[in-house]
Amino acid sequence: LTVGGNLDLRGTGITALPDGLTVGGNLDLRGTGITALPDGLTVGGNLDLRGTGITALPASIRPEQVIR
Repeated sequence: LTVGGNLDLRGTGITALPDGLTVGGNLDLRGTGITALPDGLTVGGNLDLRGTGITALPASIRPEQVIR
């Protein structure tokens, strides 16, 4: 699944992302029930994890992209 721009999922009831997800811009997961990120996740911009239970990042995510 590919999203060309930003993907804003903050405050939704979503609990998982699909494998192989590519987001061309920012990915906002604030306040979601997501506790793990799938392998192969690619984010072109920033990844906002505030208010999530995510404790580990897949290798495809650069730490400087992450907002915690």
